[in-house]
Amino acid sequence: MNELLTDLKAMSVLLVDDEASIRISMELMLRGKTRLVRTAADGETALEILRNDRWDIIICDYMLPGMNGFDFFKQVDEAYPGTIKILITGFIDPATREKAKRARIHEFMEKPLTTEAIFETLERALLRHKNHDLKGLGKPSA
Repeated sequence: MNELLTDLKAMSVLLVDDEASIRISMELMLRGKTRLVRTAADGETALEILRNDRWDIIICDYMLPGMNGFDFFKQVDEAYPGTIKILITGFIDPATREKAKRARIHEFMEKPLTTEAIFETLERALLRHKNHDLKGLGKPSA
């Protein structure tokens, strides 16, 4: 976990969730542990934020107004393929896993969210991303 915290310190995180309580609590949790944290309540706002700055990690809820997390990540992957993508969802079934693999999502966070689960998921996503870079794979595995 110490290596994770060192890696996170240099990274920027964009959090996309329509639930204000999740945005606020995760922002407070990540502040000081990352270089920068910014939040958006919907996919369109997040895409606008992405047009102006580069983000290392994007954490996005599946259920958003206007577009779902898969549609959002598809646009992210086309424009910013090196971004670490983490999907927040209430339930993960085999069909969702397959859809996430096609969307090149690195990890899931399952609700209800806990501090421990958030940092464990971030650690797995960073490791998966590092392994992806080291092996030169075309896609991260899900």
